[in-house]
Amino acid sequence: IIMQVNSGFLDFAHNWLLSLRQSLRDKAPHNILFIAEDLHAFACLEAVVPGHAILPPFPVPKRSSAFNHATKAFNGIVGQRPVLVHQLLLQGFNVL
Repeated sequence: IIMQVNSGFLDFAHNWLLSLRQSLRDKAPHNILFIAEDLHAFACLEAVVPGHAILPPFPVPKRSSAFNHATKAFNGIVGQRPVLVHQLLLQGFNVL
């Protein structure tokens, strides 16, 4: 499972992770990867799920806010997704 997250959506990511852990009966999920879209999100995610957060292969801001669907920021992240998935495949990750 791959999830892109920035600081503005950390609460959503944490809630999603709690739901996932409950469905796994409090076992740590092993097949998830968070792509942190800013440095603050990366630090927060690493603290909660060490080894399951990465930064994209391009510069990211220190912190970014939530944004709405169909905005320039949203379209930019969605447009980067194929590049990110390709990079993950090159690193040996399996992506369905």
